[in-house]
Amino acid sequence: MGQFLDGLARSWWSVELPGVRPARAQYATYSSFDWRRLPPVPGWVTAARDPMLRRHLRSATDCYFDLGDHVVQVQGGQLVHFLSDSQWVQHWLLYAGADEQAVVTTDFPAGFELTPEDRQAFPGEPAYEICASTFLEFLWRFWIENEIWYGLALKDHALTPGQQSYVDHYRAT
Repeated sequence: MGQFLDGLARSWWSVELPGVRPARAQYATYSSFDWRRLPPVPGWVTAARDPMLRRHLRSATDCYFDLGDHVVQVQGGQLVHFLSDSQWVQHWLLYAGADEQAVVTTDFPAGFELTPEDRQAFPGEPAYEICASTFLEFLWRFWIENEIWYGLALKDHALTPGQQSYVDHYRAT
């Protein structure tokens, strides 16, 4: 891994999956989950050929695509802010280095011009964590976990075989 990524903690920040993976604290919007327990990414993700993945990305927490105001220069590469949740609780950025990529997350709005009021709300510097090794891995996990959440919490659809397999992996570990 590149110099910026060296030493960063690794975890998956997401919503609870009702009855499968509880939040770490009551009323938590996001929790940090052990990345070693994540189900493996299916091979088709690297080709991104699943039409449901390309059609939409629903978000249980009203996340939206947001490119920020500027690229953040870091040792060995750059960070491009691409996703925020609607209350600015969590942010996701693509790390692009010379020969590698990763998705990192932080609760700090990195990549934005902050007003003095913003700086009071977000003092200090961002603390980043790696949440996915590639952008496609992140998109797939974000998509499948949100679809599972909608199926379990709102019961708006029956889980597909792939979603059920993801749930089964968690229940088995």
